[in-house]
Amino acid sequence: MATYQRGDITLRSAVTTNDTLLDGTTAGATFAESDRPSHAKEIDNDTDYLEVYVTGTAAANKTFTLTLWGYGVTGPARRMASVAGVLGAAVTGTSQFYADTLTVTDKNLVAVTEKDTATDHVCKLVVPCLGYKYIAAQVTDLGGAGGAASITVMARPYGSR
Repeated sequence: MATYQRGDITLRSAVTTNDTLLDGTTAGATFAESDRPSHAKEIDNDTDYLEVYVTGTAAANKTFTLTLWGYGVTGPARRMASVAGVLGAAVTGTSQFYADTLTVTDKNLVAVTEKDTATDHVCKLVVPCLGYKYIAAQVTDLGGAGGAASITVMARPYGSR
């Protein structure tokens, strides 16, 4: 077996309005394959894991919520994790702040783990992807007094097949 990693991929870019979360009943937001968000990213069959990280705008200490969904080739959405995030003071080259806190509040189906959750570091989530063809990232709790102005969700795919 060979280990590989590919360049980072963008799961969501500069999200400024709260997504309508999949809820199973709202038209256009059910778990049905036909309601898969248009921003869901296809991942290749060799991807075992995604290392997910987040950047955002407004200021350090602004918050957001991230929900990750997995889809097989066919079938319904499966919630992988719900995550509470906080932007730190470390900045990217494009004047965005890296999230230094990503706390998994609800794990479903997969063992999502948090890595490097130190102040002003680049916090990452390791997300197992075996059996999934698409990954959707939904962002909520933006704006207001404590919320981030915009959020970008990135991922580094890797595997060992």
